[in-house]
Amino acid sequence: DRALSLDRRDSAARMSKDVSFVGAHTMTSWVNLFVKDLKRVVLADAERHAAAAGAGAEEEAAEAGDEDDGPVAKGGPRPAQALLPRRLDVEPLVRAYRRASRRVICFGLDGTLIPQDTVITHLKENHDFVGRGQAPSPAVLHCLRTLAMDPANDVTVLSGRGASDMHAILGSIDRLGLAAELGYLRRPAAASAAGSAAWDRHASATDNAQWRQEAKSVMHWYTTRTNGSYSRWQESAAVWCYHDADPDFGRFQGVQLHKQLVQQLAAYPVSVVHSPSKCTVEVRIRAVNKGVTTDAILCQANNRQADFVLCCGDDHSDEFMFAAAIARARAPLAPAGPGGVKAAAPVPSRRTFNITVGRKQSRATLYVEDTRQVLFLLQALTQHALAL
Repeated sequence: DRALSLDRRDSAARMSKDVSFVGAHTMTSWVNLFVKDLKRVVLADAERHAAAAGAGAEEEAAEAGDEDDGPVAKGGPRPAQALLPRRLDVEPLVRAYRRASRRVICFGLDGTLIPQDTVITHLKENHDFVGRGQAPSPAVLHCLRTLAMDPANDVTVLSGRGASDMHAILGSIDRLGLAAELGYLRRPAAASAAGSAAWDRHASATDNAQWRQEAKSVMHWYTTRTNGSYSRWQESAAVWCYHDADPDFGRFQGVQLHKQLVQQLAAYPVSVVHSPSKCTVEVRIRAVNKGVTTDAILCQANNRQADFVLCCGDDHSDEFMFAAAIARARAPLAPAGPGGVKAAAPVPSRRTFNITVGRKQSRATLYVEDTRQVLFLLQALTQHALAL
């Protein structure tokens, strides 16, 4: 039904993409790809049987072990249960927000402030954000603008998107901090308030062009094999996208690509992440993540005495942000004195709220169901800001 109801422009675009994909291959290349797939399936099947045999041997060894180990192994706490967050109750969070004298607030973008299905639809049509940025709704933008206006707040949006797109959709909001490419490029809230459009580059992240060449060749092979997939490149990352591929085959290829990149790039200081919900496989410089960026924000002189920290995100990259907020809550920095020297004044009690979007295993202790509830939270905080 959906195929028959496509508008003429979308139908023509899909036909052009499919014709290009088919035309890029000869009979010989199709046969070679088919043979390679057969070999890969046979190898994967052998590895699966070997892994199953190893797991069975380990289980037998565990059952034959000392009786003292049995209750711990069988009846001990399950990590999956321990990591499931509880549903957010907005009222206690708002009360803590009202009482705080200094607040640090960090949000993810896609899947947090913008529904993920909206982002996927946009990428299917455009294959990138450059020049055609998908922005949050007007209601979300209004809330961000209101929260950023409060001088007691340091509000930052962190995303894997590039700096140009972040600036295009959020750069007009005064006093709003922006972190692009997970923090490789950053425009602090103070720079925004001063009217500066300059971005700071992550100083400690060293790049090696060699990993890019290897990743490019592997991604290119999967792109030629997966109709509807493509690669995009950033200053600190390479991203293979399969939003517009066949869902099942695209996900399968994503799993295989992730495995191959992990093996082939093991010697380089990069991390490889497969996100099925966002239909991407990313290779990023390992020293760059939202956790490093969040910690840098919390360590700023004016944020060391923050008594309210709110972090909200939806995917694997946001887990680093949650971890950084937890670690800094357990080991806070003393407030900075004149000349940046640590003062002896006590650090105030800090309330930290880590919220993940969707109930799943997470370092966050709280969750909301979807982006609509994120907007509800924003509106609850905004009402207090407007009442001041």
